[in-house]
Amino acid sequence: MPIKLGIHTGPQNLSIAELHRLWKRADEAGFHWISVWDHFYANPMVQQQRDPCFEAVASMASLASVTSRVRVGCLVFCSLFRNPALLAKAAVTIDHISNGRCDLGLGGGWFEEEFREFGYGFPPLKERLDQREEAVQVIKSLFEDPVTNFKGR
Repeated sequence: MPIKLGIHTGPQNLSIAELHRLWKRADEAGFHWISVWDHFYANPMVQQQRDPCFEAVASMASLASVTSRVRVGCLVFCSLFRNPALLAKAAVTIDHISNGRCDLGLGGGWFEEEFREFGYGFPPLKERLDQREEAVQVIKSLFEDPVTNFKGR
């Protein structure tokens, strides 16, 4: 099986024009995928929260619109930041923009300061992962079933 290479481009500290140039170049160079990240801040690990950082769903849609071959993804969406049905709707829209190249990944989030400063609670890890699991169930059902009913916690 051949190795498939991609690049991860946190949508931070660059203009949209610069990101577009980077994404187009990677697409033309034959990379298999390009991903963005779902952070509200530029690299939170090095205290750059006040630097420019674009939102992930909008960034992914922009990425999809300026490329033609690469898989388009986010590494990963925090399932607690968005209603699962809304995220599913966004993913379907991006999949149409990209002609079927959208990949969707979900995580439980980890950067507490980001949660708190944007008005989200920061539950314990087990609860965040349980919520992620419920989001996966909802999204999967929305993608596969004619009708989705869900009762969760």
